[in-house]
Amino acid sequence: MKRERGYATTAAVLGAGLALLAASRRWAEAPENPAPGRLATAADGLTGAALYPLIPALALAALAGGGAVLATRGAVRTGVGGLLLLCGAGIVLGVAYAVAREASPFWPIVAALGGLAVFDAGWLTVRKGRSWPAMGARFERPARTAEPSSMWDELDRGGDPTQ
Repeated sequence: MKRERGYATTAAVLGAGLALLAASRRWAEAPENPAPGRLATAADGLTGAALYPLIPALALAALAGGGAVLATRGAVRTGVGGLLLLCGAGIVLGVAYAVAREASPFWPIVAALGGLAVFDAGWLTVRKGRSWPAMGARFERPARTAEPSSMWDELDRGGDPTQ
């Protein structure tokens, strides 16, 4: 169970990072006619993030979801898994649309692989996330049992209210 949770978290984080990396690279050449007042250079190109801003946005949401898989439990963890499913599917569909329109295939394929990893992490979390252990409560503050007024009364009697 612990391995599955680690796999889902790692797949979500690495897949999102891969999609972000690919979205920051050049996917298409700059248009022939540059904007008025600007000279075009041979190195001009359009990144995946500039062409399709939905892809890095979904990748960032998936990156946050990877951490949320560790921090949540129960039905909330299943909901996070569903969001990871949607983010992964959105990345893959966005890449498919980009390739169908104009993008050169290498970096979009890398982004699609990242989206598939996010989708896989979401699927695993939805299917088995309820049985995974939650974060430990070792550092949580214990609940207070005494009222503040009774604590002052204890001090008045000369006792230590913290024990």
